[in-house]
Amino acid sequence: MVKFIRSHFLNSKFCALLIFLFLQSFSPHLFSQNLNPGDKIKLTVYNVSDVLSEEYFVQEDGTIHLPYIGAVNTKDNPSQKIRAEIRERYKVLYQELELHIQLLYKVNILGEVNNPGIYYVTGAERISDVLAIAGGETRDANLKKIILTRDNGSRTINAKKILQDGKQISDLHLQSGDKIYVKKKFINTRSITVTISALALLLATYSTFYK
Repeated sequence: MVKFIRSHFLNSKFCALLIFLFLQSFSPHLFSQNLNPGDKIKLTVYNVSDVLSEEYFVQEDGTIHLPYIGAVNTKDNPSQKIRAEIRERYKVLYQELELHIQLLYKVNILGEVNNPGIYYVTGAERISDVLAIAGGETRDANLKKIILTRDNGSRTINAKKILQDGKQISDLHLQSGDKIYVKKKFINTRSITVTISALALLLATYSTFYK
């Protein structure tokens, strides 16, 4: 019985490993993504008096300049490698260093949201999270048509369906350089208000001249 359980457990682990490797090779962005110019690295240090805890920008040449260790090349390097290099180089200077490294990716959120602009995300956020990130949608937002522009291509995301049905497959993770545009409803509250005001004015004018 013990041999059966052990064999079954090992086979399960082996199958899980195969699935993980397949998914990673099929879509590396599910697990990590590269930094691009304009992205950031955030350092948080807990047991060093030197001022290291800060956010640092990736430069146009793909390097990022950090205090005391100089330039770190991020171009075409996976996140794991970047973190490992930063840790090793700081360990030369500081013993028993407590260092947290967070990679932040730049995205642009526009259209019918309360606070449009550039935001930095960790890569764990999904398309449905953009509304909260940008302060929520406006009254005129068309959640059925959120335009995602990525790698010079665009696609339409039905965020309303995602939020209602909880479907994760179509709810993509945010990536560096993503542009998210929340479209306006074809008939919005402002146009309705203007139309009602115009009709009221027309009726008032008619009543005045044709009594």
